[in-house]
Amino acid sequence: MNRFKTFTLVAAISMLATVACKKDEKKDEAPATTDTATKPAAEPTEKPTPEPAVADGEKPDAMAAIDGMIADCATTAEARAARHAEKPLYERLGGREPLLAFTKRVLERHQENPPIQALFDGPDLDKLANHFVDFVGAGTGGPEKYTGRGMKELHHPMNLTAEQVLAAGGDIMATLAEFKIPKDESEEVMCIILSFKDDLIAAK
Repeated sequence: MNRFKTFTLVAAISMLATVACKKDEKKDEAPATTDTATKPAAEPTEKPTPEPAVADGEKPDAMAAIDGMIADCATTAEARAARHAEKPLYERLGGREPLLAFTKRVLERHQENPPIQALFDGPDLDKLANHFVDFVGAGTGGPEKYTGRGMKELHHPMNLTAEQVLAAGGDIMATLAEFKIPKDESEEVMCIILSFKDDLIAAK
């Protein structure tokens, strides 16, 4: 079974851009453990309950889950590239306004997710959302320009864990489902996030 269905990840992108802004605005705070603004017309669905990544009684290995999804992404690389060449992911996701609405919903989930909620308590969420969309647009075929610092420079000092990255990714996966983003586009988003694994999680 596809690992994207057995263990929710990161993303994608939201973790990259929103934590970057958080770092800039709250440099003196220690991080805790753990991108019109109109939603698409489709009615949101209930947040899905992810299937367990391991058998009952076994301790899930967050890094193994991430590495497994990276392996899955490798098998779809050619198909993803072909889809992007035919029509950029940015356009298939609807452009800036749907992305902005999507991001704001992800941030709401982050604020309610214990492993990472402290990272999103305090900053200007509208600023974070717009920063996220700039990051996404620049990397998926949009006209936006990302002018922030490098991901490794921003995230390695924070000592983020694989568990925290998975927590953020779970929020992104849930929001992709809520906004009824098609399977191909959802997996493309998550594969973009996974490509930044080494920039998010410093080697121990």
